[in-house]
Amino acid sequence: MLLHDEKLEKILELLKLQPYWKTKDLAAKLGTSKSTAQKCLQELHEVGLVERVHGGARQKNITANTPVSVDKRMSEDFPAKQRMCAESFKFIPKSGYIYLDAGTTILPLAQRIAENSNGKNIVIVTNDVSIAVALAKSQIHHILLGGHIHPVTQSISGTEAMNQLSKYSFDVCFISADSISPQGNVKAVIVEEANLKNMAMKLSAVKILMAASSKFFSSSGVQLSHLADFSGWVTDKTTPAMTKLCSSAGIDLIKA
Repeated sequence: MLLHDEKLEKILELLKLQPYWKTKDLAAKLGTSKSTAQKCLQELHEVGLVERVHGGARQKNITANTPVSVDKRMSEDFPAKQRMCAESFKFIPKSGYIYLDAGTTILPLAQRIAENSNGKNIVIVTNDVSIAVALAKSQIHHILLGGHIHPVTQSISGTEAMNQLSKYSFDVCFISADSISPQGNVKAVIVEEANLKNMAMKLSAVKILMAASSKFFSSSGVQLSHLADFSGWVTDKTTPAMTKLCSSAGIDLIKA
């Protein structure tokens, strides 16, 4: 008999093979009741991994293997990103070194820091051009790493960025991700970015993952770390599977 997490993973595997399934057929494949299958579909629907339709569900078009432009990503779930950044802001110290990873999930956090910088003696290092521009509107001391600029994501990576980053130590880092597998593997689409994220984590005392719940149960990309390597995961909403996985990994799951 399949465990709850295994049922969710099995449904996603089946939808890859066949884009539409009736609930009763999924129940038969899972060896469970129709009501249980419906609950599983609803959970996957709530985190944006499947689309519920009358009598069943179909695969949602997810392009986690392809970098998405900044403008498009900024418009996706913007209110949720704002809530996540409000929660993440609580981890910003009054003084110290902070690393802000590239990504539109973290960009609103940079904007919030810029607007609330009074009384803070902090230095921010980032590999994101848009984040550096947002911080330039404030008096905060910030450093933009040099290196290769990705034409789509506007992020900076490569050997030069790695060499510069290695010279720092951080009180806290905020890391974004493209996907989080059912086993807790945290992944990024671009290999060079995954390497930079991993190094930033090794250089940081506190490591905060900022990722929407829709990134969960996807296995696309290059592994940069595991949930157990983080201090906490800030997300927009939680599911029983996410709660169980974080409890097993020994990290805090923080709903914004």
